[in-house]
Formats: sequence, C-alpha cells, structure tokens
Amino acid sequence: MAQADLRMRPGCIADIASYGRGWKLFWDPRGRSSRTELAMLCVVPIVLMWVLAGAIFLFGRSVVIPDWAGLAVMLAFLVPIPAAIIRRLHDSGKTGWLALAIFVLIGLAVYDGWLDAIESYPDNDLWYNRGGLELIYAASWLAAIVLLIWPARDDNNRYGPNPRPAEKVI
Repeated sequence: MAQADLRMRPGCIADIASYGRGWKLFWDPRGRSSRTELAMLCVVPIVLMWVLAGAIFLFGRSVVIPDWAGLAVMLAFLVPIPAAIIRRLHDSGKTGWLALAIFVLIGLAVYDGWLDAIESYPDNDLWYNRGGLELIYAASWLAAIVLLIWPARDDNNRYGPNPRPAEKVI
C-alpha cells in the first residue's frame, strides 16, 4: 500500500522560500511567478513592519524614528514587486504590458495617500467629490486583484515552464 506524503509541498501559502525567489529575480520580468510568490512579496513586509512597530511600541517608547527612515524601509520592501507582477501576468498567459494599468493604480493610490497625509484636499479632488469616479477606481482595483490571482491555464506557455511543482497523486 502506498503511503501518503504529508510533508508541506512547495506552492502552498506557507512556502516562505518563494519570498527569496522573488528577491533573487527582483529586476527580471521574464518568466513566470506563482501566486504564492507574489503573495509572499506583499504579505511578509507587512508582517515585518507590524512586528517592528510593535517592538518599538513596547520597548522603545523614547525612540524617535524619522519619517524618511520608515519611508525608505517601505520602499526597499517594494523593490521586487513590479517584476513579480509582470511575471505573475505571464503565468496566467497574459502580456506584461497589462502591468502598466496596475502601476497607474498604485501611483494614484500613492497620490491619494499623500493628499491624505498632508491633509490638503483641493475642492476638485478626483476621488472624494465624484462618487462615480471613486466607484470606477474601486472596480479597477478589484479587476487588478482578480487578474493577479487568476490561476495558470497550462503547465507551459510562451513565457516559460510552470513555476509550481506538479501535483502529487496519493
């Protein structure tokens, strides 16, 4: 009787090794990336920032960290994400040029966050004075997320081999 392999297989959400793969390929948009790799590149920095903020809150109440240092750390964590987004689109069989729309959305989110940070909303602000545009903006984010989590349709496509291991038959 064959025994089941109960070890964690690469490709599940607990596979932290895909985070390292994303950093190794941080300037290379060629090839394919799994959903796990992109998720880890987005989730691990958030968790690390929460842990760092908690440690500063608990142990370093007198520690003052300049705003530019926090921004520099956040931007450093974001370095591998653009290439991973392009590789993720390749994995689902789509062209990497679709990533431009996602980058425009990210730029608009940064601009909106900057307006919120300086508390300077002009009277003709694009999102807060026009409900229809805000709805289109939210729908665009939903479409981008669906596009990035869309599963691959085949094992090999024109962008390369499947980055996930083959399913094990028990």
